[in-house]
Amino acid sequence: MMALTPLFIPIFVILMSYMYETLTSDNKETKYQVGVNYNLSTTEKELLSPDIEVTKYNSQKDMEEAYKKDKEFMNLVGHIIQHPRFQKLDKITQHHYSTRMEHSIDVAYTSYRIAKKLGWDEKATARGGLLHDFFYYDWRVTKFNKGHAWVHPRIAVRNARKLVDLTKREEDIILKHMWGATIAPPRYKEGYIVTMVDKYCAVKEAMTPLRKRFTKRRRYSRKILPSNHR
Repeated sequence: MMALTPLFIPIFVILMSYMYETLTSDNKETKYQVGVNYNLSTTEKELLSPDIEVTKYNSQKDMEEAYKKDKEFMNLVGHIIQHPRFQKLDKITQHHYSTRMEHSIDVAYTSYRIAKKLGWDEKATARGGLLHDFFYYDWRVTKFNKGHAWVHPRIAVRNARKLVDLTKREEDIILKHMWGATIAPPRYKEGYIVTMVDKYCAVKEAMTPLRKRFTKRRRYSRKILPSNHR
């Protein structure tokens, strides 16, 4: 299955893009669908907005300042973030240029804001997003009989249960967040948010040096290019 992951990624991105377009389209009633056989309610359609944006932070410090100032978010998951078991994730590299704790918080906070914008279950989204990678092994070194994409969500659920009482929705978000690399799709609509945001954050984190170089080059160009206004 892991060998097929590169093939699943572009298909997954195209599928998610199509799903988002159907969410934000007003052309046909039948386009208001999320995931597998889920129809939005009248209230959700009213709350749905095409102007949802993923906040881009210039640095990890900016992201930390943003989520720490969000009192509602911290009321939901602050105690989990501060727990010593969760803090251990800050010593584990995730996507080359981020720690597992940084990645988990980024996924949780971004997913939380999207769920809140849609009027969905922001609490389950925040908690499921925060605990989706709650494991301690290095997946580049440690191997199992089954693929990492299948194994680590189950370990994360087991570890999360030792920390908090999970709802069925939160558990499903954690278990299904690797959909695309695994077959079973999320059961709840909030799970689609987390699985999309997880992929977005992973790519963003892996491309950190390139993004920094591009940003630096743009700033440098602005300084050396002569002005046309004389």
